[in-house]
Amino acid sequence: MASNGASPRVVDAAENSLDKIKRQLASSSGRNLLQGPLFKRSETLRKWNERWVILDPTTGKMEYKTRRNEPTIKGTILFDENSTITISPVNFQGLPKYNGCCIYVSTPQKKDYFLCAETPGAARAWVTTLHATQLVLKAHKEAVDSLSGNGSSTLGTVATVVAAVNSTALECSKEIQAAMQVSLRNALNISAMKPINGPLDDLTIMKVG
Repeated sequence: MASNGASPRVVDAAENSLDKIKRQLASSSGRNLLQGPLFKRSETLRKWNERWVILDPTTGKMEYKTRRNEPTIKGTILFDENSTITISPVNFQGLPKYNGCCIYVSTPQKKDYFLCAETPGAARAWVTTLHATQLVLKAHKEAVDSLSGNGSSTLGTVATVVAAVNSTALECSKEIQAAMQVSLRNALNISAMKPINGPLDDLTIMKVG
């Protein structure tokens, strides 16, 4: 009787082949990272911290730093193709200006993330790109299954969805940049009345805007 699953050697070879393709796609000059400031709620104290978040939509890697120019990565936001990613109807940040700005991420591993963008448009941009990234992760998984003989998807499908998510990230980056400009104008107006200690960087803008 034929086995329903491929041998470990075949699966390993398929995953190695896919990893190679993923590296080639990720290193291409057309890759568009989505990055910008987000508030992230801590898991223990439930305190909101400003973070500079970087999403590589071609691989699904989402990392964050304490500041934009900080060289050290502070942590990773883990999600997969089955995660629930949505704009929350509840403003769990609390301040009225963040209505429609809160993002909820829930994973099959029972890991929850609570994020908050500066504007509703920026929140939609993050969620849209994350949804497109989930299609990439799904295509990656289906390509592994195909290479191991258990699926019909091809690596060409991966390339197609990667091209699509790059385009999505590029467009959504414009929305996030626009939100940062709004925050900058608000911060500069407030700064005329309120002294700010230290340089005015992207995360200070979020705090005083």
